[in-house]
Amino acid sequence: MKKNNKTWILFCGLLLCALFIVVLPAVSALKSQSRSASLQKDNHLRVENNAIYLDDREVYRFLPVDGGNARLGGASSFSFSKEKSITFEYTNQHIKSFLIGETPVTKELWEYVVADKIPENSDGFYFYPHTFSYKDWLIFLVRLRELTGKSFRLPTKDEWEFAARGGIHSKGYTYSGSDDIDEVAFYKGNFSYPVGKSFPYGKKKKPNELGLFDMSGGVYELTSTHIYESNPIFLNEYNTLLGKKERNEKLTGDDVKHLQFLESYICMGGAYDQPAEYCQLNMLPSHFPTESGARIIMEY
Repeated sequence: MKKNNKTWILFCGLLLCALFIVVLPAVSALKSQSRSASLQKDNHLRVENNAIYLDDREVYRFLPVDGGNARLGGASSFSFSKEKSITFEYTNQHIKSFLIGETPVTKELWEYVVADKIPENSDGFYFYPHTFSYKDWLIFLVRLRELTGKSFRLPTKDEWEFAARGGIHSKGYTYSGSDDIDEVAFYKGNFSYPVGKSFPYGKKKKPNELGLFDMSGGVYELTSTHIYESNPIFLNEYNTLLGKKERNEKLTGDDVKHLQFLESYICMGGAYDQPAEYCQLNMLPSHFPTESGARIIMEY
């Protein structure tokens, strides 16, 4: 009898293992397929020839950036206070080829992907959503993948900068596409708009060497690079604070704030409300906003 009980227990154990290993993943996959099918049923989006179309309208285009070696960064400084600042020097990097948005993500694409809303065909095509967090943009990217069957992501800080500088075709401009900021950017010196309103300005300025618009000024553009990854000093400070946290050592209020800062994501390019110097390609922003726009990459 005891032997039969042991056999029965062993059988039940094997059955449970099979349930977790085979049945549950299969059910999860079916649910995912069902959700994707539901999304596709009334889907108006499609990807064709490196562009996203909403019905017959092109709402977003990707341009190729050929890979190569580049000198990125710059001799700019980030000041924490009068007593403390960090200088960012140039570094030599090799960047692989990728496809990046001709502009930041537009209001039209955002509204359809996130809000299930078909926007009117108007000047709204060129509105750039710019009040969203890193988490918001991740949700947007996941849903865009579900709707199109393609993979998308945020650029790294180096990929973004490489594209903004013109890639292997760079002419070494101060701003993205020119030494004259008014030719290529909307910034504090030439633009204002009512508080709380979106603003249309895409493709109204000169593009850079790769045909990319508004990489200087306009809206801050989010990258997938943490602030602590941008500089050896930041990385050392991050490891020190993280070590204290993992050892359950007490962190001061300033320590907590600085750790949160280091774990934030870098936004690039300056913005409509920033002075010209913060739209230069060798400058990190004067602060790191928690909400921003984004220019996305489509995977090959």
